[in-house]
Amino acid sequence: MRSSVSYLKSLRDGRTVFVAGTRVDDVTAVPNFQPILSTLCAIEDDGGASWSRATDPAFALTLPTTPRELAERGAASGALAAVSSGFLGRLNDYTLSYLLDLCSLREILSRAQPDAPSRIEAFLDHCRVRQPLVAHAISHPQVDRRRGSRENGALRVSAITPDGVVLDGARMVATLAPLANELLIAPFGLYAADDSDLVLMCVVPLNAQGLSMHVRPLDAAPGDPLAVLDEPDATVRFDHVFVPHARVFLCGDVAGANDLFTHSTPLAYLAALTRAQVRVDFIAAVGHAVLEAIGAAEFPQNKTVLGDAALELLSIRALLQCALDQSAWDPARACWSPSMPYLLAGLLKVESVAKGLTRLISEHAGSGVLMRLDPGVRSEGPEWRALEQIARGPGLSGAAKAALLRLAWSVALGPIGTRQLLYDRYAFGDPFSLRAYLGRRHDWSSGAALLDRALARSGSPLS
Repeated sequence: MRSSVSYLKSLRDGRTVFVAGTRVDDVTAVPNFQPILSTLCAIEDDGGASWSRATDPAFALTLPTTPRELAERGAASGALAAVSSGFLGRLNDYTLSYLLDLCSLREILSRAQPDAPSRIEAFLDHCRVRQPLVAHAISHPQVDRRRGSRENGALRVSAITPDGVVLDGARMVATLAPLANELLIAPFGLYAADDSDLVLMCVVPLNAQGLSMHVRPLDAAPGDPLAVLDEPDATVRFDHVFVPHARVFLCGDVAGANDLFTHSTPLAYLAALTRAQVRVDFIAAVGHAVLEAIGAAEFPQNKTVLGDAALELLSIRALLQCALDQSAWDPARACWSPSMPYLLAGLLKVESVAKGLTRLISEHAGSGVLMRLDPGVRSEGPEWRALEQIARGPGLSGAAKAALLRLAWSVALGPIGTRQLLYDRYAFGDPFSLRAYLGRRHDWSSGAALLDRALARSGSPLS
């Protein structure tokens, strides 16, 4: 495994990054990046930790061929998620799994582009050797959603040469891209017949000439306890960026892109739900601790609130476990695959549960959050001692309660916590479409048989 020293060195590669409208010469020296860089460096250096398999390309880029190997992938992602309380969603356990999902669809890829599977496999070999941090850019710009993607400045293939393709336009929501090494561009949504120039799947080094990253506002305040988990997102602009054919896996084939889009990425979704389950457990623990810190956990109404929270947490765990228990051999991918309906149901459930838990925190922390002690102030004088007595909680010093309430503020109301809530809702697609998909895929037959039997007994069968 590479070290943090080599990781930081890899980021000093002449890339073009703008923070607050100003180009930075060295992303490793940007003050707002220091907290998250400390976390990423710790992950790079802890190669012997129990969770290191999740980001080890030798493990992450190997298709599971048994239920046990599939379960081991989930366990590795869960252990890695615990390092960040489930807040870092685009580490290599997700992005490498996403690449592996795409690579496993060899037949579909080869129909669109015969040498695509070998090209992806060559890039996976590059990842096994060089161990880059891989980011991906999800969506098209949304200037005016009534207009087409091309009119809104979407990334497109502006030229094809004997050696490669030339890209112009933009992609958005490139999470962690300013601090990553490679950028994956994959098909996004379904394409119309005249969208061939928008169809693209490739990998681009993030220091490519003509590529620039524009980082979203970094709103975390100094001292925010979640700043070490704040993944920077960026809009990525392409100005005549050249990509050699060896790194292009799909280009111009509308039918191939649409076929690919209809197939899920189950290994990536397994990593995503595993991480999300860790995060909602963490948020629930913060909410429970806040109720304890203000002496309200034993109030009858709050016992019910905590019971409801436990019920929701158990449902997410059950859906994750069912995704593994109902896994099956996927002959198209030649691997063991988790059940996608359970994974999607779990991710949809996370969105509502996380929102409810943050509301619990904001409703019960109340004035305690607003008027907590300033943890930066320390004094031995009588005024401080009196204030400490006022600010303490059951079994907690005023300083300890202040630290808890500061964390609660960040989780429920701060920029990092609220960003995660937005991701819960849209990171895996339109939630309304996902619900409709579950409705279409659900097996209604067992209930329908019972209904037919009941109606037959009444003499009014449906058929």
